Amino acid sequence: MKTVILSLSLSILCSFAFAAEKVKINGKLYVASGFDNNDMVELTVVGTLPNSCYRNPAFEIEKKDKKFTIRLFANYVPLTSGCRDVSMAYTEIINFGMMYPGKYEISLVNKNNTESKKLIIQPALSQLVDDFLYGNVSGIVENDANREIELIGANPVNCLVFDKMITDVQNSIIVLRPQFKEVGTCENKSTPFKIKYTVPFLDDQPQGILLHVRVMNGRSYNYLYQNHL
Repeated sequence: MKTVILSLSLSILCSFAFAAEKVKINGKLYVASGFDNNDMVELTVVGTLPNSCYRNPAFEIEKKDKKFTIRLFANYVPLTSGCRDVSMAYTEIINFGMMYPGKYEISLVNKNNTESKKLIIQPALSQLVDDFLYGNVSGIVENDANREIELIGANPVNCLVFDKMITDVQNSIIVLRPQFKEVGTCENKSTPFKIKYTVPFLDDQPQGILLHVRVMNGRSYNYLYQNHL
């Protein structure tokens, strides 16, 4: 009986695999400025899947010298009941890791066009991972009534106190640098924090502003903010 069940399961999986078709999809590329060669470089691609028959968005990267080409695709699985006309948003964080200083070209191949942007990696000013102490941000909570958000997270030690927020508006990206300072004696004790920030209204930008938050240990946290209020 176990053999019959296994064969039936494999048959179903094989049928699904043959039914799925790898197809191109569209997305928008966000490339923040301000990375140096101590940072973990992360780029963000956001988009929507046309209907319920599109599954598992993913990407492939091709590198040639200092040019990177990103291709987006998804699995298209036709359903016997038909495809539901429901758009589903997706976000892909593409981690390039640490990169050498220099100028790079990043191209995103969409279904109907190619979008290209420059990525500039600066030499680090010091041997430290970060030039400043950034908080260990792990999430963002929106206020539905206004443009206020909360950056939430937990630092691994109890001696870090929020100092100030440095911001940089880069067209459709707002880079947030929540800087902390060390106060007193540090103990290895997880300490949660919340930081309020009001997102400025960018009237020359459509919906879909990327909040690119610099995070502890050269990392970043990315959140797509809908610019609608």
